[in-house]
Amino acid sequence: MRRALALLALGLTAACVRKAELDPKEHVRGEHHRLLHAPADRVWPAVVAALDADGFKIAAQDRKHGTITTAMASYTTDDAQHRLGDIGDLSALHQEGVTGIRDVRVAYYVLVTPAGEDTSLRIRSTIVGQEGGAGDIITPGIWQVIPHRVEIPSRGVLERDLMRRLAANLFTAEEMLQLLGEPGVD
Repeated sequence: MRRALALLALGLTAACVRKAELDPKEHVRGEHHRLLHAPADRVWPAVVAALDADGFKIAAQDRKHGTITTAMASYTTDDAQHRLGDIGDLSALHQEGVTGIRDVRVAYYVLVTPAGEDTSLRIRSTIVGQEGGAGDIITPGIWQVIPHRVEIPSRGVLERDLMRRLAANLFTAEEMLQLLGEPGVD
């Protein structure tokens, strides 16, 4: 009985604790923020539609708290190793001795928060790199190399890119220039 109560209390505590990525008052490394001059009731459905138009699968959305979480998606680029240093801080990986990140996956957190007559739009991400995996076989019939997944701290590049893509879907070119400033300049 005690064990069941302890497990129930632990479960309730875990359910009540919100991730920092989903707390609009908490600053998360790499986040990108803009104040949009539009009401949240107009921005929310437009953001959901823009994410869908950009090909993201929405894993969870909570309109009451203003949070949208996308499913993990593979990040692809022609020069993944070079680009990885641009999008994430690799110093922790080097300290752990991790080399040869083969697969990069990204989940985004989009926070739509009313700010008076305006709306605060924050984009955050979790970047996970994988070293080794299913394609790496030492020899047939012998153990495959176990994939090693590591979280990579964001530098804000992917969040800024997503903000621009969402803005392109949400607003006309003139509105986007007013809301986000001169293209290519932050």
